[in-house]
Amino acid sequence: MTTPRIQFGWADAWILLSIVIASRKSGRAGLRDIIAVADGIQHAVLNYGEADEGLARLIEAGYVICDGTDFCPSEGVLSAYAAFSKRGVREQEREMERFIGAEPWSPGYRPLADSSGRAVSRHDFEAAVQSYIGQFK
Repeated sequence: MTTPRIQFGWADAWILLSIVIASRKSGRAGLRDIIAVADGIQHAVLNYGEADEGLARLIEAGYVICDGTDFCPSEGVLSAYAAFSKRGVREQEREMERFIGAEPWSPGYRPLADSSGRAVSRHDFEAAVQSYIGQFK
């Protein structure tokens, strides 16, 4: 029996790159920091479905390790990132898409709005978003 290959979308690469960047100092990134970095990259806040399902796929594939409420990129991800870390953020995002085999963004992309809480609860996600957005008030 073969295990089906995980289908990654471009938002998964966006999330993974956000984790790598957010975890540079401590080796781990909290959800609020991931949301903040993701906004800095795309000028958009992740929605719950994108974040929960994307994190779940990345964890399942071994690209991300969940450590309590923090997320850490795997050594393989960090090694791959080192090869393109000096490039601009858009090129880094494309390289991350290639690394995980993600489908590139297309105009028909519609983010999943809801999720089952496979990687993060809706409550924790909404609290992280409110904490991030609240800094601008």
